Parts: sequence; C-alpha cells; structure tokens
Amino acid sequence: MKKITTQRLNLFASEPFRFFFPFALIFGGLGVLKWPLMFWQAEASYPGQSHAFLMVEGFFGGSIMGFALTAIPRMLDSKRNHKVLLLTMAVVYVLMCFILNQGSVEMGNILFILLMFLFSIQLLLHYKHRQCLPPPGFILIAPAIVCAISGAVMSMV
Repeated sequence: MKKITTQRLNLFASEPFRFFFPFALIFGGLGVLKWPLMFWQAEASYPGQSHAFLMVEGFFGGSIMGFALTAIPRMLDSKRNHKVLLLTMAVVYVLMCFILNQGSVEMGNILFILLMFLFSIQLLLHYKHRQCLPPPGFILIAPAIVCAISGAVMSMV
C-alpha cells in the first residue's frame, strides 16, 4: 500500500498536469454553468464576478500551472517538483475554486495570491537546481506572476 501511494505521489510530482488539467476543466465548466443556473433561477445572485474569477483564476490558472509545473522541470533539466509544496498548491487551488464558486471573490483572490507565491517558490526551486539554461522567454514568467497578483489585489480594493 505504501509503495502505491509513493508511486502516485511521484507521478503527481513529475506530471502535475494530470491533477490540474481535470480540475481546471471541472471548475471552468462550473464557471460557465453559473449563467444558465441564474437564468433558470436556480442561483439567486448575479454570477458576473464569480464567473469571471472562476474562469480566469480557476480554469486558466489551473491549466497554466499544470502545464508550467510539468514542462519547466523538463526544460531546465531540474529536479522534480517539491512534493509538499505541490500538495499545498493543489489544496489551495481546489479550496480557492470552491470559494470562488460560492461567490466569495475577495477570499478567493486572497487564496489566489497565496497560490501565486507558492507557484513562484516552486519555480525558483527549479531555477536554483537547473542543469541547463532556461529558454529566453522564461524571463516573462516573472512579470506575468506580478501582473496576476496585481490584478487580484486591485480587484479587492
């Protein structure tokens, strides 16, 4: 039993897209369903903000993190993702999406900011343990993360 759990954890650490992509699709679908639910009067509140943040932070965020955390270790020829950090990111991501789905945009954005900091730490660990030079476009990840955090902060003000 322990060997199976260790194998799954190693697979999760080496290929995070297997976790993040399906959850991104689920939460993206929930974000889209908010509109029909409102029109069918199953949801009482206007889902505009909740829909927008669930799609951007949940769907796109999950897809981008899944891709980046799978591709970057291979591009940099670095060690696998830090397992505890990756598990923490997965928990924060799912919690953030559930909270955004419930309509609490401010609390969801706080968790998104935390998620971006955890993502940054994971990327810095890969950069520190790299065996080869990153591609030239790698430098654009930093301003993208800063913009994502700035957008979440500005939406709370």
